[in-house]
Amino acid sequence: MPDTPGTADWTVLRPYGRIDREHAAALVEQVTRTCADTGPHVVLDLSDVLQVDASGLGALVTCLRIARTAGGDLRLVCAPGPVRDRLQRYRTDRVFRLHESVHEAMAAGSPSTRRLRPPAPVRWAGPGRRKGDGQPGSTGPDLTDGP
Repeated sequence: MPDTPGTADWTVLRPYGRIDREHAAALVEQVTRTCADTGPHVVLDLSDVLQVDASGLGALVTCLRIARTAGGDLRLVCAPGPVRDRLQRYRTDRVFRLHESVHEAMAAGSPSTRRLRPPAPVRWAGPGRRKGDGQPGSTGPDLTDGP
């Protein structure tokens, strides 16, 4: 079996308008349904998308995780313009492959192997503790000389 799914194995979704806080959940739901119904290899054609905000970027990353968890991949088609500029400004090209056409996205070879980094651990000194005091919840090593 080839490493790369054929062009018939990809499902193309074409959202339009905005991918923002109001519409992000609908996109995630559609990708989830698509992965379950037709397979986990999804191309999102963003050619008709006018705007992507922070919630939209989060939704795209969630969609990627859904596709990869199902054993597939998510590829973005985004022609040069304001949406592509925004995606590049937020360095999503480290996570997604950005393609200029649907055909290019489907023929691009093996799925991207870029891993999504887990979020950095949140460190908090907690009430009544100083940073770095060596106590549970501190944010650094104990730098004192003794007990």
